[in-house]
Amino acid sequence: MGLIMDVTSEWNRLSDIAGEIGARAVILFDSFFHPFMDKYLDILKRNYVKAFIECFPSGILLRQILNEKISIGRLVLDKSPTMVSLPSVDMKVLKEWDILLVRKTFMEVKPALVFKHVEKCGKFMIPDPEYYVLGKVGIDYIKRKCQDSVDVIIAKDYREIPRAIYEGVAEMGVIWSHDNMSLELSRRTLEKGITMEVGVIKGADEMSMKAFNLLFSEEMMEVTKSFDVKWIGK
Repeated sequence: MGLIMDVTSEWNRLSDIAGEIGARAVILFDSFFHPFMDKYLDILKRNYVKAFIECFPSGILLRQILNEKISIGRLVLDKSPTMVSLPSVDMKVLKEWDILLVRKTFMEVKPALVFKHVEKCGKFMIPDPEYYVLGKVGIDYIKRKCQDSVDVIIAKDYREIPRAIYEGVAEMGVIWSHDNMSLELSRRTLEKGITMEVGVIKGADEMSMKAFNLLFSEEMMEVTKSFDVKWIGK
């Protein structure tokens, strides 16, 4: 049956997948896309595009592209993607594999530090850097800014971080600045943004190309305006 990566957590009780399981258009988004997924799915439906969407960290999606299966509880996902959206550094890997029909920049998103009152390295919580680009950002920040001893706590899902800070398990953490799930916490957006790209896999059907074009539509651009992101879709 091959390798299966278990991504089950209290956060992804099927909320990380959407659309129609039998659809030929299979779209993989890095977890940055969570706040946009419902709006995009609505745009697809109104334009008669059937799609199945997954939203996981890029490190997991890259393994899925390499035919490693993903399980959520008892559900096993083994669908081959026809379109993917990942950080540019990961999209370069796909280009090297020569599997992309087309590749475009999409938007620039920024990480943000979250904390209760003051920035304090102490107990610093980051998403697993093996899978999350956010985790790599956290490691880089710790190396540059945390002079004192720091206790690095690894979260399986970045959405665990605000609650861990509320409950005192962590003192500071890193999430996406455009994710509004931690409005009661103090936050500071980091200067350096991360460019997200979108690519269509060679052999994708017409429906996948239509989904790709709709992602760069005026309507989708309007959706992003209410979030802390920079639209660079062309």
